[in-house]
Amino acid sequence: MTATKTSSGTVTSTTNSAWDSVTSGSIPLNIDDATTTSSGTTNASYIYGDLLSGGTAPVEQITTTGSGSTAVFLVANQTGVQGVYGSTGSSLEQALYSVYGKQTLVSGSDVTPFGFQGSYTDSTGLIYLINRYYDSTTDEFMSIDPEVATTDQPYVFTNDDPLNSEDPLGLSWLDEGPEGWGDINLYGAAGLGDAGASSADSASEGTGSTSAPDLSGANSSTASEAVRIEISESRYPEASAHISAAQGEGQPSELTINRLGASQNRVQALRGYKTISGLDRDEYPPAVTNEGGEGSSVRYINSGDNRGAGASMGNQITGLPDGTLIHIVVVR
Repeated sequence: MTATKTSSGTVTSTTNSAWDSVTSGSIPLNIDDATTTSSGTTNASYIYGDLLSGGTAPVEQITTTGSGSTAVFLVANQTGVQGVYGSTGSSLEQALYSVYGKQTLVSGSDVTPFGFQGSYTDSTGLIYLINRYYDSTTDEFMSIDPEVATTDQPYVFTNDDPLNSEDPLGLSWLDEGPEGWGDINLYGAAGLGDAGASSADSASEGTGSTSAPDLSGANSSTASEAVRIEISESRYPEASAHISAAQGEGQPSELTINRLGASQNRVQALRGYKTISGLDRDEYPPAVTNEGGEGSSVRYINSGDNRGAGASMGNQITGLPDGTLIHIVVVR
């Protein structure tokens, strides 16, 4: 991707960015910027860690000029990059964001192009959300939603409900839910499935048929080593009934955690399922697993039941790395 910055009709800088789409499954990530001005070229490389609680922001940014390289470290949550720190731990940037993404610098200066939702802001000040540019000063996208037939909102960001939703791809918004998770249908039937749908009235529909990255070989375990994940039938009867029914229809009970593929899996699983007020769209297998996505079982269930089951599963898989084999079991 190439972006230019002009002043009085004259190009003052050109930035060439390299993006990695992982294995064509999840949100593309910017891995390198090369910005050329009259003074020379500055190269910025980005290193990523666990994306689960930090949106799509990198954890480290290495800037290289003719005089050498400098590394800074980014700290982010679901709202965006909160702080940037030097190699000695000194604070270089502290920022806050409005619910619609307008950044306020609390201290320091802009050190990184990553901000709201961990997304990339280019030299124009617009936020690049992969399929569309978003203007946080007007709370609207700059072009029509490619999924407008589904969302009925050509320019609006997150259906005007950013407290409960996010939109990392500039297509259809994703609901948020318990535990402060960002893309909250990460866990589907056994957790965090479509939480917040009643208030967001969202519609996360399909964006294509690309598949999520397959992590079945990473940190793999044998079936006998699968980590047991229990969902209580007495506490979450509707989510439990859905899991049991889906497994009875042939959906697997042993699944492989794959957080990187969760966003794409969720979109594929919920394609064609409209939101219904007061109910959540519950999916099994969960989107956070390799087995989630297209072909998943989807059922409308009580929001409170779904969110409780989601929090339960979320707590149980906390700390388990991607590639871990888990065994979903309904217990009384």
